[in-house]
Amino acid sequence: MRGRGDPGRRWYLFDGLGSVLAEVSPSGTITSSRNYDVYGNVRSGVNANGTSAHKFVGNPGHPSDNNTGLIYMQARYMDPATGTFASEDSKHDGNWFVYAGACPTNYCDRTGGSYQSIVTGIAIMLGLLAGYDLGYFLMAVLLEHLNPGYTASGNALVPMTFAFGLGCMGQALSLMSDAGDLVLGQMSLTAFAKAASAALSSGGAMKYLAGAAGIAFIVGLICGAAGAIVEYMCSDSFTFGKD
Repeated sequence: MRGRGDPGRRWYLFDGLGSVLAEVSPSGTITSSRNYDVYGNVRSGVNANGTSAHKFVGNPGHPSDNNTGLIYMQARYMDPATGTFASEDSKHDGNWFVYAGACPTNYCDRTGGSYQSIVTGIAIMLGLLAGYDLGYFLMAVLLEHLNPGYTASGNALVPMTFAFGLGCMGQALSLMSDAGDLVLGQMSLTAFAKAASAALSSGGAMKYLAGAAGIAFIVGLICGAAGAIVEYMCSDSFTFGKD
């Protein structure tokens, strides 16, 4: 909200990327509205300039300059007309000028220095799920081999598998509802699949996702093995320190 205590104050309506779609007066009247393309160009609107400098992905703190048309992404300016940054990436990582990995419907760049995949959450949850289940299974087999009288109950496997599975579903729903133009109910499944495929076809994106999933897999592997050990220590087969 802008101008608290000011008769001219406005409330802002945001989309999933944090872009200001409309401004609302205290009386409930929409005083400004706008629709963007994937790079922030205003496609249509009423009094599109409005009262706020924060428009496309404005909620994370990216003001737009009405005179130049550039958007300040905290570290550097992005030109929505070209879909690229006006200056090079100081990290010199991949394409030095590209915005959001050249796929802004699936990625966002909140700092002007690196983009974050909206599907990273899914990759992490899948990595944790696979790692935990495998870690638990391998450790349970080892413990059963070392102690023939012990049988893993799965008490530490089922709830965590269920939790990670729910996490994957939640991330998938978030992807469909918060990815800018990829709003559930506003595009066909075919279009959604094509957009996701385009994002994953990028080598940089695949490395980013693979790295996130790989780290999550290792963490899950360790946690799964630990879960099997704790389950064993709580069983009647574990006699160390017991009378």
